[in-house]
Amino acid sequence: EPFAAVVAHAGAILDPKSLPKNRHPTPIVLIHCQDDDCFAWDERFLPMREALVTQGYDTHSLEHRLGGHRITELDIR
Repeated sequence: EPFAAVVAHAGAILDPKSLPKNRHPTPIVLIHCQDDDCFAWDERFLPMREALVTQGYDTHSLEHRLGGHRITELDIR
């Protein structure tokens, strides 16, 4: 079902290889920190972002070096 937008903060698609091709124009915004200790940058974020792009999702990302697995002050500005 189409939505105006999806915002995913410090989340992850656990099995990005199973992501279906995009069927809706819904933009997706990913917000993630490289030092996230819950959903690791290399293991979870990068494969998820790549899968979304590869499967045709309108993907935008806001990536921080520091901030861990929480909403940072930069995220709410």
